[in-house]
Amino acid sequence: MSLAASFGHFSGSSQGRRRLADIDLRVGGYDLDNTRFFDLSGFGPGFGPMRGLPLADDTKELRRQIWLATDSAYKQALDQFAKKRAVLQNRTRVEEVPDFSVEKPFRFTDDSAAGQLPDAGGVEEVVKDISAVFKGVPDIFSSNVQANLQLGTTWYVNSEGSSFTRRSPGVSVRALAGTQAVDGTELEDFVVAYGRRWEDLPNREELAGQVRGMAERLVRRRKAEFVERGLDFGIVARRLGNPQMTLSRERRFAFMLPEETGRSNVEPVTLAFKLFPDGRKELIRTAELLGLSESSFREIVAASETLTAYHATHRPQMGFTLSSLIFPSSGPMSSTVVSLVVPQLLFEDVTLKRPTEDVPHLPLIAHP
Repeated sequence: MSLAASFGHFSGSSQGRRRLADIDLRVGGYDLDNTRFFDLSGFGPGFGPMRGLPLADDTKELRRQIWLATDSAYKQALDQFAKKRAVLQNRTRVEEVPDFSVEKPFRFTDDSAAGQLPDAGGVEEVVKDISAVFKGVPDIFSSNVQANLQLGTTWYVNSEGSSFTRRSPGVSVRALAGTQAVDGTELEDFVVAYGRRWEDLPNREELAGQVRGMAERLVRRRKAEFVERGLDFGIVARRLGNPQMTLSRERRFAFMLPEETGRSNVEPVTLAFKLFPDGRKELIRTAELLGLSESSFREIVAASETLTAYHATHRPQMGFTLSSLIFPSSGPMSSTVVSLVVPQLLFEDVTLKRPTEDVPHLPLIAHP
């Protein structure tokens, strides 16, 4: 179930059930099989072995659909395996790593209750009330509040004797807002909360308070300056953007674009300030971090004893899965929610720069 609102008005909803079969079929052997090989020509009709199944518990029809999906996966695996072997014949493998490991069969059953989705009317009122926060902030040009709720059950079985049943309930509420600075620079920020059930989320008043604080930060950033080089201050970055939490379609799918020289490999800084020797702080409008990679974390000057927990959704390195293209989800819950507990880190040398993309013009007429 997904419900959305903007500036206090309900803007749409979707609710339904789906049942999918995902076939992962391997041919060859443990040392070499058809996996770990990417072939664009293999994207034929159906875009892979996953297919939708009937929602009715019709055993005969379910068996037929799963058989068809398995047959399709087998034929595709044979084709991939032949192409993979042909490619490897012309290459020298430096390290022989088996494509599949031999493991003892494992069985697990999650007996937790599946639960129920809350009443749609109550969720609608929550997203409307939270989105109404932006009505009192005319400097916010666009906003969206969305609640996503799902109850999922996965049944898994393989030919080696392993099987499991797993429950995967998940809920999220996310509020996105965007504006433009006085020179036209686009600025965005977000608030998001995750839980396994609706009752796990912060209450309506707490969420509205977080959204109000985010809106106030955006308004202050509109008039803040960019970073001035060579001056006597340090930079404290508190928040970074998230490509899955944006109103911009271009940023949301930026992972599919080819890398460009000089483009940042992390999201823009959404909350940062200059820290002067006398303790004075000065807000920064926005900035990009350049050259920050895994190797940068070998050069940490100091780490705080205080730890902070961050919650975010994670996608595979490729940025998308075949199933997400065939059966798109209504929100970010299609990704895995992960939690990171980290200290504050002090880097001696990190490059920040002013964003270099084109800046759109401000609206031609004043906010209504």
